[in-house]
Amino acid sequence: MFLSLFLIFLSFFPFLVLKAYGAGIAIYEQGVSGLGNAYAGAAASAEDGSTIFYNPAGLTKLDKSEASLGTHVIIPTAHFKNTGSIKADKIPLTGNNGGDAGVIGIVPNLYVSTPINEKFFLGIGINSPFGLQTEYDKNWVGRYHAIKSKLITINLNPAMAYKLNSKVSLGLGANFQRAEAEITNAIDFTKYGITQDGFARLKGDDWSFGWNAGILYEPSENTRLGVAYRSKITHQLKGKVKFENISFPLSSIFHKDNVKARLDLPPMLSFSGFHKLNSKWTVLADITWTSWSRFEELRIKYDTLTIGDTVITTKWKDCFRYSIGLSYQPTYK
Repeated sequence: MFLSLFLIFLSFFPFLVLKAYGAGIAIYEQGVSGLGNAYAGAAASAEDGSTIFYNPAGLTKLDKSEASLGTHVIIPTAHFKNTGSIKADKIPLTGNNGGDAGVIGIVPNLYVSTPINEKFFLGIGINSPFGLQTEYDKNWVGRYHAIKSKLITINLNPAMAYKLNSKVSLGLGANFQRAEAEITNAIDFTKYGITQDGFARLKGDDWSFGWNAGILYEPSENTRLGVAYRSKITHQLKGKVKFENISFPLSSIFHKDNVKARLDLPPMLSFSGFHKLNSKWTVLADITWTSWSRFEELRIKYDTLTIGDTVITTKWKDCFRYSIGLSYQPTYK
């Protein structure tokens, strides 16, 4: 039953995730059970199969076979205000502010887990841990930087957990991840004496591999502490670039070509706590570090074009995510 459900969902997942790019590049919404408390204690709570993503060691808390299916709708907004943008030659850029570039995202996930015996547990999940889409007006002031930017990831995450004793559990998972990227931007041809913009559209994709692991420590029946790590995944994107609105004198320079780009998706480290105050109240907390500084730039290299690399510099810094939550259970099943 569970295998059939998983295979059916897998066949539809690429279509469901076509707009799962909202809320920035990192998508932390990978399960429904933690949504109400901002995923506080996600690496320690182990309430359902989403623990495969947050801390695979938590599989040892799921004492029977189960499947969970969820979908998140993310509604981002992105507004830009021009305060004097100029070209490299210091001539002011023309154009509007681009409107609201945010695109609604639908982010599905599925998890299936089962105990093999009292010590050994298995699970598998499918999710989209990274994604982004922004789309500005075609004539906005930043059109030479980007018009449409889109990233999709589809992640297959088999995992296993082993219960060492009544207090300590270990978990390990593999991540087989597909990434698809698309970037469009305008091209300024004024240096060639042409006032009309050209347009470029780049698409690329790749399969890559990573891993995740975790430890779950239970000092008492009511307290759990979790530590979880998700590895960096590097994609070597390969694809094509196409140009539009290119006049005859420039068609020999700007033509269809092969492209490649390296995309580094960052590692994450989480520390979580879970403590049951009584039969109804539970307090949860979480600190998650993401190494965004490793994503320094996106450098697009062309196969035969002589226009040089296209470089998108990010200069991002590492960040910490803090969350605390309180759970109330009015009744028991």
